[in-house]
Amino acid sequence: MDKKISEPATGDLLTREEKQLAGLMRLWSVLFGLMGLFFIISPQIFTEFLNRFSHLLSGGNYISLPYPAERFWYSLTVSLMATITYLSFVASRDIRRNFHCVIAVLICKFTSTLFFLLSFATGLRSAGYLVSALLSDGPIFLITLVFVVRAIRSRVK
Repeated sequence: MDKKISEPATGDLLTREEKQLAGLMRLWSVLFGLMGLFFIISPQIFTEFLNRFSHLLSGGNYISLPYPAERFWYSLTVSLMATITYLSFVASRDIRRNFHCVIAVLICKFTSTLFFLLSFATGLRSAGYLVSALLSDGPIFLITLVFVVRAIRSRVK
């Protein structure tokens, strides 16, 4: 069976916006997968990079994120990255049939952005939380949401 990756199972042609959403989900699957591997290989390096980058952006006015004493949270992080990598990949294979996977990625990124902001506002005043919310998970959520809205609107026309 010679089937294009983004062709829906229904046989209907995808709109340009649906193809773009499928492409975005393929991109996310690669990036999430690479970040998951990075967390596995060097979790301490990631925290160090985030702290240095945050200090650079904030002029050193904020507290550094503490290094975890153990790998408990990294285990959960790697699990999350594996899950959203899979969801993004599955969504990209048939964007219409697996649209629920896109919604799951949106929920994940909205939730992490919200909790990064809440953690900054109510807990440790680390610029790492702001960087994660404003330069990582927040933009991923917003970009994906824009692509989703465009894809939905393209089907309604």
